[in-house]
Amino acid sequence: MVFLGFRHQKEVCCIGILKNLPLHLEVATDDGSVGFNGLVTSVLENYLQTNSLSDSTCIFACGPTPMLKKIDSLARRFSLPWQFSLETFMACGIGACMGCAIPAANGSDYKLVCKDGPVFSNGQVKING
Repeated sequence: MVFLGFRHQKEVCCIGILKNLPLHLEVATDDGSVGFNGLVTSVLENYLQTNSLSDSTCIFACGPTPMLKKIDSLARRFSLPWQFSLETFMACGIGACMGCAIPAANGSDYKLVCKDGPVFSNGQVKING
């Protein structure tokens, strides 16, 4: 399953390539110009509620923090592991400036997106937004 979300039709990409692959594709646009009218997280939530999931089901996501926060909530609700590629400013790119620090899941430490990431698994970082 691949879920793609965009604001509007002008941002839509990759559909032609993905349609040629043996997978199920769901597209959502915030304005309804392509696919589902609404947030891609609504499509994901509906899928999780109405389909049986295998033990190997995992969520991979990249996007704005509010979207990732919603996906984190869904993953917790359905006991699914996830990996997120985080988007943030990275001034130096080597961890010296600490500009890309995000809270670690333990609540007392921080992770640097540029050095420790940008891909994190559930249990490593706290998704704020």
